[in-house]
This record gives sequence, structure tokens and C-alpha cells, in this order.
Amino acid sequence: MRYISILSIFFFSLFASFEDLSSFSADFNQVVKSENSQIKYSGKILLKEPHFALWRYKEPIPKDIYINGREFIIYEPDLEQANISSAENSLDLFSILRRSKRVDDGVFLVEVDSTEFKIESHNGTPSKISYIDKLENSVDIEFFNVEKNIEIDNREFIFTPSNDIDIIRSN
Repeated sequence: MRYISILSIFFFSLFASFEDLSSFSADFNQVVKSENSQIKYSGKILLKEPHFALWRYKEPIPKDIYINGREFIIYEPDLEQANISSAENSLDLFSILRRSKRVDDGVFLVEVDSTEFKIESHNGTPSKISYIDKLENSVDIEFFNVEKNIEIDNREFIFTPSNDIDIIRSN
């Protein structure tokens, strides 16, 4: 679960130098490379101030990650289960990640929890984030079909399980 929390912080860091950004929607491709393997993911992300996020993974398997300020929820439809943990120790991610520093034209750096993130921007819109995770994997996430400062209903960030879903709660 800690990885998901940190991952959310990383993605919110996209907005670190974008003071006017209040919401974000994009398709994404994510590549995680280790010394011996590579995994490719794709999906859609919705972000909204102050602390809402929905990562909707489509490939290689469907998975939804909800962050609503109170809980982190990982829903895996193929397993018919959801893992729910508290987000009470999470920080106001938009505020924290606005600390990024511009190091070149369209390139920003920010360090969060001892991890440095490189954020690339095209025409003022986040386009890519790269970092090395705690397991020393190289992670690259590219965003496309980006829409920023759009209206996103808060209900998008609420997980409503059906009765046949197993709920696993952790602290």
C-alpha cells in the first residue's frame, strides 16, 4: 500500500509548478523496468484538488486505484476484491508537490520521500514523469489526450462495490 501512496504523490508532483492547475484528465502509458524485466501498463487518470485521484488501469489487467483523502482503494475486478487502507497520514499533495523546481525549458525536478522525480511539460501541460522507485525499478509514465482544469464530479472518486466483491481492510 505504501507504494500506491508514494505513487500518488509522484503523480500529483506533475502539478508542482503549475499554480493554476486544479484538475487533470489524461490517458497514460506506464513502463516499469527492472534489471531483468519490463512491464507496460496503460489506462486513464483523473486528478482533482485537493486530494482526489483515480487511476483506471486497462492493460495488462484491469485495476482501479481510488484516492479520496480518507482512503486508498485498490479494486481488482478480475479477483473480485478491493483492498482499502486509511489515507489519514497523507499530505495535501497539490501543496507539497508545487515545490518542484524548473531546471530546464519544460523540465522540473522534485524530491519526495527520498525519491527524485523528473517532470516534463509541453506547452504548460504535464507530459511525462520519470523516477527510480524504492525497488530500484525505472518508472516512466507518459500522458496524452490531456485535459486540464476541467469539471470532474467528486463522485468519480468514490468506490461503490457490488455485493459480490470481497473487501479487505488494512490499517
